[in-house]
Amino acid sequence: MALARGRRTDRRIDYWPGFVDALSTLLLAIMFLLTVFVLAQFLLGREISGKDTALSRLNSQINELTQLLALERSTAQDKDDSLANLQASLSAAEAEKSRLERLLAQGAGAGDAANQRVAALGGELDSQRQISQQALSQVEILNQQIAALRKQIGALEDALNVSETRDRDSNTKIADLGRRLNVALAQRVQELNRYRSDFFGRLREILADRENIRIVGDRFVFQSEVLFPTGSEVINDAGKVEMKKLADAIIELQKEIPPEINWVLRVDG
Repeated sequence: MALARGRRTDRRIDYWPGFVDALSTLLLAIMFLLTVFVLAQFLLGREISGKDTALSRLNSQINELTQLLALERSTAQDKDDSLANLQASLSAAEAEKSRLERLLAQGAGAGDAANQRVAALGGELDSQRQISQQALSQVEILNQQIAALRKQIGALEDALNVSETRDRDSNTKIADLGRRLNVALAQRVQELNRYRSDFFGRLREILADRENIRIVGDRFVFQSEVLFPTGSEVINDAGKVEMKKLADAIIELQKEIPPEINWVLRVDG
């Protein structure tokens, strides 16, 4: 009897591969979603990196223009100081000319010397006027250059504001995509766990009163004496009846499993 039992084949029904396939399908879906999320992050990261590079370049240009503007302002201040000095010299020369003219009118003996002095001062006055005119022209050019630099700085500041706005929009899109992906994954995992729990719960309810079926974890084990006669590999009539009961239970539960969930029934013996 012991030898005959040792030779018979132990056959069991194993439901675990079906749930392994379901979990594999879920894992593939999660990997696909994670791949999409990583790709989206990569593309958005590249866009943000390009914006950061452009932003750095704009900041560098702004710094250079600011330095140029400061230099131009310093040069313009120097020109203004030179112009003020020239105007002061011109005023002094005119005052001296007036004083000499008064002296010329008062003293005839000093007329020739005064005339020479007046002529010399007139030449100096004309020279100072020419220098003042050149200084005024240079100041006007510097003012025009400063106005052009201010326009360029304004345009760069506008571009900088636009770039910062795009960066904020990109960060908002990344955060929203991550949040929606996490919610979808959580819902999918929760749904799969619920169907798995319902499936095993219903099988336990249906098979709980069967004395010849032993429930071990997620497996339902039949005693070999129920299915096969001693020393035989052919299922007997009682075993066929028990297998028919289990098959009817599985067919009944199959109607409640959603079609998108793939499951596999494995029989081990």
